[in-house]
Amino acid sequence: MDIPLYLQRIGIDSIPTVSSKALSQLTKAHLYNIPFENIDVMTGNYIDLSVARFYDKIVIRKRGGFCYELNGLFHELLRQLGYEIMLIAATVLQKDGSWAYPNSHAANIVYVEGEAYLVDVGFGDSCIEPVPLNGKILRDQSGTYRIKEQEGLYYLERYEKRWRTQYCFSLVPRQLVEMKEAAHYNQTSPSSIFTQGYILTIRTMNGRITITDTSITITNHRSRTKKTIHHTSEWVDFIQYYMGIPNQEMAVIQPHLMDGS
Repeated sequence: MDIPLYLQRIGIDSIPTVSSKALSQLTKAHLYNIPFENIDVMTGNYIDLSVARFYDKIVIRKRGGFCYELNGLFHELLRQLGYEIMLIAATVLQKDGSWAYPNSHAANIVYVEGEAYLVDVGFGDSCIEPVPLNGKILRDQSGTYRIKEQEGLYYLERYEKRWRTQYCFSLVPRQLVEMKEAAHYNQTSPSSIFTQGYILTIRTMNGRITITDTSITITNHRSRTKKTIHHTSEWVDFIQYYMGIPNQEMAVIQPHLMDGS
């Protein structure tokens, strides 16, 4: 892994010293510059759990990815920078109140300056800074968060008029290979949210931009604008412009995209 090149990909021009402040800067930079996207899932390009492949896709080819790719690659960057870090598996609480496939989300726990933090650059609309595991409330540009511990399980919660769980996890270290079954489910099962349609989303300094099969939603502070996308060409243009995916990548995947012109 070429660390300076990876850092350049996320807009950082020098190797930072290990600290909680630098960890926050790295996490935000990653979220501001690399999108969450499931194009490979939707186009049938099977995603193997290989850090080398993640690096080629995200850093060299300037794509995004989903949780295993984004958090798996970020894990390796932080490890090589000198952070004490472990990969964990989490179970997501879905909007209908049911739990998703068990332990099918990948995230990281980082230990720095005597504290433990949840670090997640692969969950879409959630915290943009490391969340302390000690229960202290975190307020960042995306919302208000805390981690609640109960009987050995940890719950990431977001305040939305009341505390709502986003996912739960335990402090059991994982290897990417252990998540192979969950990753296979997420990219092949008809019940997986990632096989239902295209999802591309990226954090901005003032909000978020999300593109689906049929719409683009731009959130800017408290303003939210949603526009219907009528043609594939318009859809591709939005992806290139807002998600930063290069022309050559879109040229390769475009034949597999939505019907239309």
